[in-house]
Amino acid sequence: MTENDAEDFGPEPAFDACFVDPRSPGDLYLFKGDRVLLVDSGGNKRRWDKPQKISEWHSLYPFSSGIDACFVDPRSPGDLYLFKGNQVCLVDSGGNKRRWEDPQKIAEWRPKYPFQDKIDACFVSHRSPGDLYLFKDDEVAQVDSGGDKLRWGPTKIADWRPSYPFDSNIDACFVDLRSPGDLYLFKGKYVCLVDADGDKVRKGRQTIASWRSQYLF
Repeated sequence: MTENDAEDFGPEPAFDACFVDPRSPGDLYLFKGDRVLLVDSGGNKRRWDKPQKISEWHSLYPFSSGIDACFVDPRSPGDLYLFKGNQVCLVDSGGNKRRWEDPQKIAEWRPKYPFQDKIDACFVSHRSPGDLYLFKDDEVAQVDSGGDKLRWGPTKIADWRPSYPFDSNIDACFVDLRSPGDLYLFKGKYVCLVDADGDKVRKGRQTIASWRSQYLF
């Protein structure tokens, strides 16, 4: 990727983090700043008319802004993990409930996980539900979604998946649960569709505005 390409991603990410609720697989939640928006994971549709404040949507969630990454453990579908800086918290993916009383340091919760100061984005492979992929800068690692185990890495994204259009600074990502091999990666104002479990590009880089304009805040 050239320097000009890198500069073209825009001044800020379109989204900070996102997740699909396994108990309602068409529901995709997008986070940006202190707001959240519910959209259809498979089309250009908003489920809500406009974004809401995270603090008004789920007042008991400990992080009301600046969520860096998140994932739902498919082996325990109500468990939503939210990451912010070097902290993690466990909440209910479908309601205003904390599963933990307070956030924890990532380093104390999972000492073997890499990227303990910040995780940029993450996703779980729904073909192999224990496989959690973590992204930070230009690196990726695979860990156990339900325990303190490092499966491999960190390694360079470019070495792991040479065909993926984005090889650094992935802002957010999600797997479409109604088409589990479909992994969407977001970087700046762009999105691409890749294979979640292999080095294949299903649809190359395009602007989020041209792909699904209703997703934009």
